Amino acid sequence: MLKVTRETERYRHIVLYETNTTRIKLVEDKRDRAYDKICFTKFGNEYCEPESISVFRYEDEQLIEDMIKMYGVE
Repeated sequence: MLKVTRETERYRHIVLYETNTTRIKLVEDKRDRAYDKICFTKFGNEYCEPESISVFRYEDEQLIEDMIKMYGVE
């Protein structure tokens, strides 16, 4: 279910996993891989607020690598 949702000269956004309530997205920095990040987003509704957590490669390289392997990003 990998799909590139947006690509610019510097960044590529790849949705790794998506449901009606959750999205996990990889944002690749084409110039410097240290700034790649994984964004975990939980959508809100009238009962709860949305949540978004971003983890950069330089903060937790092992998490980024594990997510890339888990979802088979090329």
